[in-house]
Amino acid sequence: MHTFLETASYVKSIDRETWLILKNILLYSRKFERIPLDLLYRKTKFSKKFFDKKILWLHRNGFVEYFKQPYESIRLLTRGLDLIALKKLSDRGLIAGVGRQIGTGKESDIYEVISPENKILSLKVFRLGRVSFTKIRIKRDYGPKDLKLPWYVRNIYAAKKEYNNLKYVFRKGVSVPRPVYRVLHMILMERLDGLLLNDIKKLDNPLQVFNKIIYEVKKAYDANIVNGDLSQFNVFISKTGKVFLIDWPQAVSADTDEGINLLKRDIINLSKFFFKKHGTPIRRLCDILSIYTFSEMISCDILEKEILAL
Repeated sequence: MHTFLETASYVKSIDRETWLILKNILLYSRKFERIPLDLLYRKTKFSKKFFDKKILWLHRNGFVEYFKQPYESIRLLTRGLDLIALKKLSDRGLIAGVGRQIGTGKESDIYEVISPENKILSLKVFRLGRVSFTKIRIKRDYGPKDLKLPWYVRNIYAAKKEYNNLKYVFRKGVSVPRPVYRVLHMILMERLDGLLLNDIKKLDNPLQVFNKIIYEVKKAYDANIVNGDLSQFNVFISKTGKVFLIDWPQAVSADTDEGINLLKRDIINLSKFFFKKHGTPIRRLCDILSIYTFSEMISCDILEKEILAL
């Protein structure tokens, strides 16, 4: 099993010819799940011996999968897509090195990276293949639902959607990590220093934190967008106490029935967490929701019923 750091180590050493082949593999992968080697060979215009040597190297190092039957072909693997994306980021002068993994989830991994100016940033890498594809295709808008697209294509769709959502809510003043750049299935963004809400054992003032979170939810709602999957696992608290709402690939418009239903679910999930883990009284949670007019959509009676439900 190759690590992400090992993959990154190839970025500086890959030669121009191998890079050309990789770029063409990515190009043809949009059309073929298994790319005919003859087609790729004709595109590169290298000698057959030289071309075969490069393909063998890519295969042996886990960047592509080679098939002999029913015809000679290759398939781009996750590691190959990682290498392409990392090299693109490096060539654009956006990253100079990759550091440790700082987060993992159902759909992505987060790594520390360093810029040429020695600034530490975060790199989010989508990994949709870890969870049920059928569930993702139905529940998430990561590309056409009726097409059997390769995993990496869904990852690219997801990254593109989240990046666009992040740029939008950031411009609207919602507290989110500052998006820097997207390439393929990776998003480069501001590095946050702190902890996920779920990982904080004790809050000095839980109600104040809840208020900060709902304030950001309200700003997003006023900008006509709903996160749609908000919980203690994607609320980040910085060391200075600032709240950030992270993970936006599944966000939807607020002016739809789906958006309103997801907003209600987000608010109920957060309220449950504060009641159950931090003992925040339901009535006090309701008071906060009233400040931001969310009580018009979720009455205190309904909130209490949802929180206390088994």
